[in-house]
Amino acid sequence: MANTIKSEVLRKSAPSGWRRPEGILKPLWYLWVWFSLSLILLYLKVFNRTRFEGLEHIPEDGPVVIVSNHISDLDPVLIPAAILIRYPTQLARSVAKTELERVPFLGAFLKSYGSIFVNRTGRDLRGMRQIIQAMKTGKVVIYPEGTRSMDGKLLPGKRTVGRLIHLARPVVIPAAVWGTILAIPPTSPWPRVGKDLGVRFGPPLDMEPLYALPPTKENSQQIIDHVMSAIGGLVEEVKTEGRVVEI
Repeated sequence: MANTIKSEVLRKSAPSGWRRPEGILKPLWYLWVWFSLSLILLYLKVFNRTRFEGLEHIPEDGPVVIVSNHISDLDPVLIPAAILIRYPTQLARSVAKTELERVPFLGAFLKSYGSIFVNRTGRDLRGMRQIIQAMKTGKVVIYPEGTRSMDGKLLPGKRTVGRLIHLARPVVIPAAVWGTILAIPPTSPWPRVGKDLGVRFGPPLDMEPLYALPPTKENSQQIIDHVMSAIGGLVEEVKTEGRVVEI
């Protein structure tokens, strides 16, 4: 599969699949972004106790990929909202499963923020080309486990994600989310209030020695192992501080 992805990506430069509105739609789009962000922050900051930590580690310029654990459907909203607070003119595009497109409000929010929807049931080469293109040009949030953890325990990372990172070669920022598994638990689509939740961003990972390696399955595995080790370290940090990651 990795060789197929490489050949498809290198054979042609595919568009990212999303463009920020221009012309008369541009001010309407900005109005929607800030209206929706205000609603999200109302829920996060007023109805819950939300903290964003380590935002200073995220570079302002250049291609950046934020890699995080995934414990709730709230995660693809939480992390881009945190980055918008740090850089009000920048959108971080989340990689999300296609099923989220059909979730009321959340689907509209994710689409308008340029989320990349990927079909997890097969080889979604179009989605993977979009991910690589987005990784090369801006900020992207990706969940290397490939799915939401139903109990919060960190799952193994997908080697394909290591391959995508290797092809795009962005700055990689690890992150750990906590509390969202209580705010929108796996057993219910309805948000809850009064929860402690947030995200901690770590410093950029040293990826240069890994980027210098040839693009093989073994090296893609090394990359994802390195990424998952950094995420796991942050998860353990927040757990030792009494923050809820697992249920």
